[in-house]
Amino acid sequence: MTITPDPILVSIVHPDSLVRACLAGALTRASGIEINCTVTDVSALDQLASRHVRSQVVVADYEHGIALARRSLGDTRLPPVVVVSGVDREWELRNALAHRVRGYLIPGFELEHLDDGVRAVRCGRRYLCTRAAARLAESLSYEALTDREAEVLALVVMGEPNKIISRRLSISIGTVKSHIKSTYGKLCVASRTQAIATAERRGLLRRETEDESAPWLETQRQVPVPPRATLERMADVAFG
Repeated sequence: MTITPDPILVSIVHPDSLVRACLAGALTRASGIEINCTVTDVSALDQLASRHVRSQVVVADYEHGIALARRSLGDTRLPPVVVVSGVDREWELRNALAHRVRGYLIPGFELEHLDDGVRAVRCGRRYLCTRAAARLAESLSYEALTDREAEVLALVVMGEPNKIISRRLSISIGTVKSHIKSTYGKLCVASRTQAIATAERRGLLRRETEDESAPWLETQRQVPVPPRATLERMADVAFG
């Protein structure tokens, strides 16, 4: 007698109705996976608490995925989160992993990756699509900026001249120039314009406007980014 395992119950959280429908349709076609509920945001999910509590995996966009994963930091009974998002910059990907997002899929993946991601995180594993894993692996090839270099770069991006940077950080102009030179070398650039473009492309610095549009990012500075060794293990698993 063959015993059929219970299906994996999935909650979908996404503000876009078309995306929600597509995710639900994609998962419904997979055997052993069942949609428990689909909602627009976390507050709507909370209103269905009695139903959502049965879910074993949550599939969400970046913003809501981070919010839900943050909750699991204090309660391991909450279901793991798989983020499906076009957000693919280095800092944002690392931020998601730091918040204990278990799966990360960037649009362009085969549907089977969505099924595999849900099953993997349900079993306690991490899952990155090929593009996310490649972006993570790429970030490991860069030499990390020091805290001071990051502070100087942030002011460079804001357009501040060396004199103002020196005054704001209470360091000499010579030290500012030294940090900028070191930062250029680590970013493989030769000018401020190139440094700003690279910082934007890699998502190294948060824009001030993000505080207004995404309040959930306000505590990001208190969340430790996974150490390099941990990220390397994640990349090995993803490519393995």
